[in-house]
Amino acid sequence: MLFKRISALLVSMSLITLLFAGCGGSKQQTAPGSSQPASAADSNMVGNMYKTGLPIVKDKVTFKAVMVVMPYTGKLDDMPFFKKLEEKTNVHIEWNSIPVANSVEKKNLMLASGDLPDIFFGTQILTADDISKYAPQGIFLPLDKLIDDYAPKVKAAFEKSPAFKKTCANVDDGKIYAVGRAAERETQYGQDNMFIYKPWLDKLGLKVPETIDDFYAVMKAFKEKDPNGNGKPDEVPF
Repeated sequence: MLFKRISALLVSMSLITLLFAGCGGSKQQTAPGSSQPASAADSNMVGNMYKTGLPIVKDKVTFKAVMVVMPYTGKLDDMPFFKKLEEKTNVHIEWNSIPVANSVEKKNLMLASGDLPDIFFGTQILTADDISKYAPQGIFLPLDKLIDDYAPKVKAAFEKSPAFKKTCANVDDGKIYAVGRAAERETQYGQDNMFIYKPWLDKLGLKVPETIDDFYAVMKAFKEKDPNGNGKPDEVPF
């Protein structure tokens, strides 16, 4: 069964089954990988897709996905996460990485021209306005039935938090065309990691800081004790 296009603000591991089950990706008739369950029976299949478990499909399939990337984002094909995901699911992703600087222009061109990927992936690609505008045209596929049938973890999250489900629903028709990210924590998280320049630590005989006080002392030393060795206290510590 060939569907049109599926939008996803963020595809979680549990939702990937849903996405790959519905899209019309191009098949590659290759033998299943080692992750193929020996006990899997045809009764557990819908076409080429297993209803439960991994891999998701018997014969490898390929889908095209668009993702907005930052200047520091590495090549998606080289990321261990996606390599491991392909091994487990038997699904290959052909990535179209759009630089953030011109992402809006390229996205609008795709939507207007109808030259669409199978998946819009990530939090920076689609907006609620995009979905409201293009869903009535049939560009995006409602996910409600697919979530009920093939995404038990997403369904459970919706049942646990009706507010989360309401957030994902389109305000115009109440249907779900994209699934966002939910996290139960008191503070918002950040994607940034901190790094410290170890040659400067070594030059000043310091250790990697483990507390706020340690961090303050190291930054103060970087600023005042000339770790770059040019004879001037001109370092910017942070």
